[in-house]
Amino acid sequence: MVLFSTSNNKVYALNIEKGQLLWQYKRDPAASLTIRGQAPPVVHNNRVYTGFSDGVVVSLNLFSGEELWAKNLSERTRFVDVDMAPVIGDKVLYVSSYSGSLHALSLKNGARKWKRRIVGASKVYLQSDQYDKALYVTSVDNEILRLNPFTGQVIWKKKFRRSGGFGTPVGNRRYLIVASKQYGLYVLKKSNGQLIQVLRTGGLFHAPLVLDDTLLYALSSGRFLYTFSTERGRIQRENR
Repeated sequence: MVLFSTSNNKVYALNIEKGQLLWQYKRDPAASLTIRGQAPPVVHNNRVYTGFSDGVVVSLNLFSGEELWAKNLSERTRFVDVDMAPVIGDKVLYVSSYSGSLHALSLKNGARKWKRRIVGASKVYLQSDQYDKALYVTSVDNEILRLNPFTGQVIWKKKFRRSGGFGTPVGNRRYLIVASKQYGLYVLKKSNGQLIQVLRTGGLFHAPLVLDDTLLYALSSGRFLYTFSTERGRIQRENR
């Protein structure tokens, strides 16, 4: 099965072999101004989770497209779009919206567990393993935050004078790495948010970063694929 969403508030499910339409789900367009983006559908335990320009997040049956629950996250702001990819946690769905909040919702029924006010549509990275259990969030207000994933409490917050727009963070055991769309790569200590390094490559990074335990891969808008080593606490260019 292939799933995709469109900017006119539709989700399609296609047969992966023949491309035939299996089902579609549609919401009415938002009455207010919208960003005209779309949140990619995320699949978990035979359910599809995604958001729409009217500020609504839904859970759909993977095989039929039936709506299982819908949660309206819109607030009294100019834009209410939910355009960022939802993030799956332990029985929790993390969703950010242009209304300016990050929400933790029950995967089962959409009930809100907590809400944290964050300026602009934030990009979320969840690390949940033996080394770390935390949410890392970037905002359009040039901030990088670490949150408790169970309560939404801010553990630390790092604000920059400018960023040119942050991408989605990635992390390994010790370090968090965030791409700026204009100023290179930022390396922070995960425990306290201390800025360790800013690596300026001269290229812009719009594609998602990929990180294993010791190697970071970054694709620049100049069509260079960079490989960086993270073994010694500072990322070093390996090749491109």
